[in-house]
Amino acid sequence: MSGGWPQGPGQHGGGHGQPGQYPQHPQQQPAFPQQQGYPQQQGYPPQQPGYPPPGPYGPHGHPYGQPTPPRRNNRVALWAAVAVVLIGAGVGGFVLLNKDDDADAAKPGPTSAGPAAPGASGGGKSGPPGESAAPADRPMVFPAAPPADAGPKFNATNDGKTWPKACDMFSDAQLGKVVKGATVKTRKPDTTVSVKYDFPGAADNQCRFDLDVPDPNNPKYPTYAKIELTLHEVSTPAIAKGHYGDTKKNHGRKPFGTFEELGTKLGTDDAFRDDSYIYFHKGPYFVELYMSSGLDGPGGARLPSDDAVKQYGPTLVGYLVARM
Repeated sequence: MSGGWPQGPGQHGGGHGQPGQYPQHPQQQPAFPQQQGYPQQQGYPPQQPGYPPPGPYGPHGHPYGQPTPPRRNNRVALWAAVAVVLIGAGVGGFVLLNKDDDADAAKPGPTSAGPAAPGASGGGKSGPPGESAAPADRPMVFPAAPPADAGPKFNATNDGKTWPKACDMFSDAQLGKVVKGATVKTRKPDTTVSVKYDFPGAADNQCRFDLDVPDPNNPKYPTYAKIELTLHEVSTPAIAKGHYGDTKKNHGRKPFGTFEELGTKLGTDDAFRDDSYIYFHKGPYFVELYMSSGLDGPGGARLPSDDAVKQYGPTLVGYLVARM
């Protein structure tokens, strides 16, 4: 026999042997044994019945537990409660309103045979508790004749340097006579901007007078009065009339306030009242007068804000017109 590897099947010999005849290691197993449970076919294995498997989160088909049904019953009950509260509030308000209306209807009203309640027409402060009476609207007082103690004439021209100072146009005696018993506390002069530009040389064409006034309804404590006089211009009659006319148109177009034509009732060429102001022109003069006071009417009646200029304004204008 010749030496070498035996040439039996499954063994290595001197040559390569037959294909597929290599011996396997006695302990070697297939690398990936065939798994059981899933058929070896193309694609994904079919799902098992009941997938996904039950777990700690809930029953089959709901891994996170059975969804909580909406609480419709609680919501309906809440809306019903709100509706009951609203309906109850509406009924209660209706009952209270009807009760007030019935009480007002039961109050006796004024009759034509009996006297009117004090203050019902603005004549006094008395009236129903908690209700303030309307202010007494008194008519304007016009003097019967020009004042005799007006003083000397103004020697003013369209030269601003000749204009009178506004604070010198009324004396203490005149103010105390018009506003009974008033004393002048202060006179505050000023120069308006329009005069500075339009009439060079004019100065102190405006003055504010502060007065102490005895109060007939409260003698221990005086009240106040305030007067503001503005000499708008001393120019020529035509120019003064034109500027006054423009002012009158502007005030007459206002949608509020009280506009009253005065014409020549004050001894002027023309005049009007706008609430607590009187505007007038006389020859070359164009003047504005404002007045207010803390006085009450007879019996302590409350007065409107324009009462002072209606009661005392025409006489004050009369003092000025008498000197023009």
